[in-house]
Amino acid sequence: NNQGWGLPLEEGTFQSQQPLETWVKPKVEALCSYCYVEKKSLSAKTVLTPAYSARTMRLDFEPPVDLSLARGLKAVQSSNGSFKLTHSLSGLLGLAQPEVFLSFMSATNSRVVATLYVLKTIETFFGADPNARPQELQEVATLAEAFVTQKLQIRVADLRKRLLELDERLPAIEALRSDFLRLLRWSFFELWLRLVPDPKCLIGRGTVWCPRFFVVDLGSAPWSPYDYSKEYPLVIRDGVIMVGQPEGDVGNADAMRHGYCLESKLVQNFWVEEDHLLTKLRLGGSTLIYAAAPDAIEAGSGDGDHIKVPQDQDFRSLGFQFESEFRTARDDVLCQVWRSDEAEKEANSYLEVKKTTHLRGMAGEFKKLKFWLQAVLGGCAATVVCTTEGEDKDVITNISRYSVKDMESKLDSKRVWSILSLMLDHIQNEIFNKQSSTLEEANGPWTLRILKERGPGQPVKLQVWRGFDENEPANQMMRQRVDDMFGELEEIYCDDDM
Repeated sequence: NNQGWGLPLEEGTFQSQQPLETWVKPKVEALCSYCYVEKKSLSAKTVLTPAYSARTMRLDFEPPVDLSLARGLKAVQSSNGSFKLTHSLSGLLGLAQPEVFLSFMSATNSRVVATLYVLKTIETFFGADPNARPQELQEVATLAEAFVTQKLQIRVADLRKRLLELDERLPAIEALRSDFLRLLRWSFFELWLRLVPDPKCLIGRGTVWCPRFFVVDLGSAPWSPYDYSKEYPLVIRDGVIMVGQPEGDVGNADAMRHGYCLESKLVQNFWVEEDHLLTKLRLGGSTLIYAAAPDAIEAGSGDGDHIKVPQDQDFRSLGFQFESEFRTARDDVLCQVWRSDEAEKEANSYLEVKKTTHLRGMAGEFKKLKFWLQAVLGGCAATVVCTTEGEDKDVITNISRYSVKDMESKLDSKRVWSILSLMLDHIQNEIFNKQSSTLEEANGPWTLRILKERGPGQPVKLQVWRGFDENEPANQMMRQRVDDMFGELEEIYCDDDM
């Protein structure tokens, strides 16, 4: 249904085939790279810059690749129902915080912790009702529950309730919450300001601080064959627009576990968090700042297959020197920054890894557009796409590599960038010109809604209004973080002027 194409567009609506008066070219600039190391403590972060790349694409992978949770768990479950806490188990479970999980490896109750993680994973991705789960998976869960209830001396019903609520009486509860308590999140903006030589390059009217997926979502929306509705919380300060995670992205689907599990099969040192590439995108009148997090470096681009994953005592021997530490309102986390004089790795040595069912038809073309946009925003060389086109959707049947240049040659990239620029201009015009008379008046919380009806050619509608969900703890925290960040910036620049 292409009925939307060619119709006059209302203000604030955008369409993939709309007439364009000018073409806008992007300028993507890598500012610096960084990585988190030894994330064993939830109250502290250690950052190395430039990033010490440990995640390398494996050369020995080929399909089929089995991502089935039931088959994987059944193969490693002990006769007493427990599980050994291992790197491979963290990959099978698709944990977003594997290093926190692995910090319990030598604990006396490591099997209890591992088995609790297994049970929480099953509940998260397959529901809390045992009768609604696949039989093979519930058999695993029944044995696991018997082990844990015997160790904790509680009833099965009490265990299920505590897991569902992430009750503080469970062992390793803070670690469990870090992986399974799905909260709205905002990027670590405070760190970005400390990584660049001069924070002034990140501020000013027309600057947007955001997660990379926001740029991908917004830029690809006019080409989506699906319906789309997301609300992004915003905080404005002195002309800078800070973008948070939309509430609709907080949830759980087994596809998310599949993605992390796939990385554990294809990426060396998968349990180490991805390198982060702090990046500036200049597009028309907008400047976007975001941290890309590509999945791995090319095999042969570094020593990822042989290097030792950095430990606390190794930083100086690796050429890093302690630079600073700071504590923020962000969960009261203490962050240490260590810096090296080593040259930055070329962004095009990185790869993205994607898993999907297929790349056929209009849906497939849309996926490839998103894959291209994500990769080019990170300066990556290519995307490795793994598909599950057989009858068993837990099994990868095909692995293909698409270079950024090849993907770009098959789409109208000039149109993508130009329409994205128009959408960003509209958002800023609504905030700073139509709904505010001064930059100061624009300060505070806002919401951006992106709406699109199902079908190709249907226009995307952008709506912006003041305020956001004040009951969301992350939003409340963000307002305090903004006050702290910009208060500190004012002190720095006041001192410089004296």
